[in-house]
Amino acid sequence: MAGLTAADTTSSTYVLVGYPACNAIRVDGCVFIKPLVLFTESIDAQRYVYARTAERTDGMTIWTPEMDGVSGAMLWGISDEEDDDVACVLRPAAIQVAFTHSAHLRTESITCVLELLNSSRPQ
Repeated sequence: MAGLTAADTTSSTYVLVGYPACNAIRVDGCVFIKPLVLFTESIDAQRYVYARTAERTDGMTIWTPEMDGVSGAMLWGISDEEDDDVACVLRPAAIQVAFTHSAHLRTESITCVLELLNSSRPQ
């Protein structure tokens, strides 16, 4: 079995999934949180586009939420260059650590995490 690999720099699209605190509601003692699914592009090695508005899949423009509570979520690089029947492959790219609305979200490299996971896997 091959080791885990990070997304390479050829990924043009990335996806982040998390649960922003502003999307949480409490009902009868239970907390419900609407997830955020964000498709974005790289600005540089640690920053990715995060605008104040976004377009939903149905074409409607919406306000993007504050991302408090999403820190620590995995940013995945989307690759569609595989030579098999899989439409696309998600590869871990970075860990989301901060955001600035109308500017970017900031990440940290996951290289050390991948090295640890690969070294701890049985051969």
